[in-house]
Amino acid sequence: MNSPAEPWRHTLDHPAMSTWNARLELDFQRTARGTVLSRNRRQGPLYVQKPFYPEGADLAHVLLLHPPGGMVSGDTLELEMTLAQDAGALLTTPGAGRMYRMRPDGLVQTQRNHLRVAKGASLEWLPLETIVYPKARVRGRTAFELEAGASLFAWEVCCLGLPASHAQFDEGELDQTFSVHCEGRLHLKERILIDNNSRELMEATVAWQSQPVVGLFLGGPWPEPLSEQTMDTLRAHCEALPSSHLATVTEIEGFVLARYLGPCSEQARNLFARLWTLLRPGLLGRAACPPRIWRT
Repeated sequence: MNSPAEPWRHTLDHPAMSTWNARLELDFQRTARGTVLSRNRRQGPLYVQKPFYPEGADLAHVLLLHPPGGMVSGDTLELEMTLAQDAGALLTTPGAGRMYRMRPDGLVQTQRNHLRVAKGASLEWLPLETIVYPKARVRGRTAFELEAGASLFAWEVCCLGLPASHAQFDEGELDQTFSVHCEGRLHLKERILIDNNSRELMEATVAWQSQPVVGLFLGGPWPEPLSEQTMDTLRAHCEALPSSHLATVTEIEGFVLARYLGPCSEQARNLFARLWTLLRPGLLGRAACPPRIWRT
């Protein structure tokens, strides 16, 4: 049952400064009618409207909506989501997430996503990029918990600074973690930490190489390793990027992983979408069906 709530605002000590906090709890169930959104509980300006079913009733397409369009100092966004057995959901966003420069209060902007996928269920977590403005102070946590027989496609694309405006991320902090547990065991954990003690990584040859955009894509777990022909096809898409873009594909712990480093978040997303298109039929038994919002 849907239970919408009006957004609320928490006022800080400074009368001119306030924060927007939001929490969204979603449950998806597989019923005789297909996958349904059985629980939709929200507090604050983070919500979903009704699911779309462009692929039929078994798989719900859902847009995560955040009307403020960005986060400022002290803001917190939390998403708790559960896919019950044999349910299927694809989640995306209508636009890029924005982490604006911190205000004089210096409070952290926090985003936490906790997503559970039960046996036989499939989750596709395909948001648009996150733009971290110069002087932002951001902490992000995205965690997936998969039961046996669950399937996952996920990506994250992060742009540090505003490349089009020649504004580098030369001040601010980013602490971002991405993790995947399968049957209670940690399979993957990635962390980006950029602050005054590690900012040299942005220029280091073994790290960011002065590129503003980094991306991670994964799909799995696969019951057996992919063929060399399939891996070669995936790598060919990475190698087809312009020379200023770096990308690679590998297979670890039953997951296909792709990484991107370069100057353009759109290029990263387009690459990941091509990999998803190639891999989706093998993992989910479905041809790719890009969300309509990506074309607007």
